[in-house]
Amino acid sequence: MKLPYSTILTDMAGNDIQTAAATEAAPAKFLTFKDALITAFSVQHPEDERMTPADRYALGKLGFAIGKEVDLPVDDVARVKDRVGKLLTGPLVFVVWNLIEDAAKGEVTA
Repeated sequence: MKLPYSTILTDMAGNDIQTAAATEAAPAKFLTFKDALITAFSVQHPEDERMTPADRYALGKLGFAIGKEVDLPVDDVARVKDRVGKLLTGPLVFVVWNLIEDAAKGEVTA
């Protein structure tokens, strides 16, 4: 499934979420779908302690696939949703899950 990696995420008021202010040397930076997923795969969840080495490897492999913006099989997308649901805040989970659902319907492009 093709995910909308470059989509800029919005807050509850509908504003783009800014991660760095503009300076004379660089433009402002905004939180993308890809950034949110990478955060979810880079942070440790308490359940990770009980993972087998093979499960940790699979989690890392999926995280690196996200970093490379590859199309994911549906079962990996389900794992992404689960990970996001465990590690991001409620409003971000809402936005990310909606984007995934819209991508599944073909309503959002990367």
